Amino acid sequence: MKKKRHTVEQIIRILREADSGLRNDEVCLMHNISQQTFYRWKRKYEGMTWKRPSVWVILKRKTAN
Repeated sequence: MKKKRHTVEQIIRILREADSGLRNDEVCLMHNISQQTFYRWKRKYEGMTWKRPSVWVILKRKTAN
């Protein structure tokens, strides 16, 4: 299986760059991601803060086992 390229923390940092005023297409070019990926991440991780991803990952791991 293909390894994920970005961690949850990196994804949230990328989304915050777009929220800070950069255009979405500029952010996508800077991080070499497609706009489709950007909007998928935005829908999935919208509203998460720095603490919440680690809690979310822990819960996901617990439910997987």
